Amino acid sequence: MVANQARLQHDIERREADRQIEELEERVERLALACEAMWDLLRRDQNKTDDDLLHWVRHFDAADGQVDGRIQRQPRKCSCGAMVNYRSHSCVYCGAEVGRVSPFA
Repeated sequence: MVANQARLQHDIERREADRQIEELEERVERLALACEAMWDLLRRDQNKTDDDLLHWVRHFDAADGQVDGRIQRQPRKCSCGAMVNYRSHSCVYCGAEVGRVSPFA
């Protein structure tokens, strides 16, 4: 009985993990499509080159102090002293609005 319950719980967790992976893969595909479309617009309308894009990718990659192919956004400090996740717009402790740092956050 206990083994069956554990197996059922494992199956439920596996299905949930599979669902989350599928959602992430779909999101990555949508973002890749949007990036390619935006790049095509910039390349045509602003006479930019692939080298221009690669330069700016490296620039943004290095902005967090590490050239690792990722953007590591740092939490912000609220006026109450609590740290606020970069995706949040308000402090979970005092409710103060901390504003949006980036439209991509």
